Formats: sequence, C-alpha cells, structure tokens
Amino acid sequence: MAHIGKNAPFVDLDRLGDLVGGVFRFSFDSTDTRFKKWWFSKERKSVENNIEWRTMESIANKVGDEVRSFWISSEDVQLNKFSLEVFANGVWKMILNDVSLSTLNEGERSIIETISERSKKLCLEHGLPVHQVKLAA
Repeated sequence: MAHIGKNAPFVDLDRLGDLVGGVFRFSFDSTDTRFKKWWFSKERKSVENNIEWRTMESIANKVGDEVRSFWISSEDVQLNKFSLEVFANGVWKMILNDVSLSTLNEGERSIIETISERSKKLCLEHGLPVHQVKLAA
C-alpha cells in the first residue's frame, strides 16, 4: 500500500542498452494463433513464484513495458511481418519495419546478426545467460 500513487523509478534505458547490447522491442500481428498471452499462460503460472521472474516482470513494468501485454509461443516460430525498434538517445527508433525472417535481404540480415553478436558478447562479459540470444535463421 505504501507504493500507491508513487512514480516508477527512473531507468536509464540508454545506459542499460550499453551494458547489455541494446534494449529492443518488436511488434507482430497479435491475431497470429502461434502466439498466446504471457499473463494467462501455463508457462507463467509455473514461474510466478520465482523471485527472478517476478523481479524481471517488475522491472519491465517500471520502464513502461506492461507485462500484461507480453506474448509467447510454446515453440520456436518463424517471424513474419514484424517490426523491430531500439531505444537510443532517449527515444524508440525503428530498425526494421514489416519484414519476415524468411525473406530478409542482406542488409536486414546483417542488422539482426550484428545485434545478436553484440548482445551475446556483452552478456558473456557480464556473466549473463546467453541461451536466449539466437541468430535469426
């Protein structure tokens, strides 16, 4: 109750991005049946008492990335018609718009590979897990 009406703490996303290789978000067609809402999923239910997961969700909410809007898939899926943004210099900037992994041109693929390699390198340097960092194939 002590936190009601309090502002969320400031999170320097530019500084965080420098540390972990960037802060990114992507959008996709939410009517795609390969995805389901994270908030109501059995996957979330299985980790909801895990303090690390609760902390990550709390941080996401504090920086304005509403956890109730997260989507997941039970298996790897080929992304189609998605957009990718990066937070840089205080604003979200579009990197890729309306692209599909199956039809990336050389420049688009290079962007994704560069992001992936930089993120993997920085995560390794800081002892963070890298198994979530995958190349777009």
